[in-house]
Amino acid sequence: MNQLTFRGLDKELERRIRQLAEQEHISMNKAALKLMRRGSGLDRAVPDPKYDRRPSGRFHRLLERGGSRRLR
Repeated sequence: MNQLTFRGLDKELERRIRQLAEQEHISMNKAALKLMRRGSGLDRAVPDPKYDRRPSGRFHRLLERGGSRRLR
């Protein structure tokens, strides 16, 4: 497993990592990894719209129904 060292974390980022670690009862390391995966779009639970290619919104609902009704 690879290791990286991060320096110069600002107070807000450190606070967010600590907050997530406490909320989910995980280590700060695991919390930091989780936040990095979310931010990079690698966490499938919270897809990044920039990289998410699934249909969305009304178009998605229309596809699920199999209809050809005009979208407004």
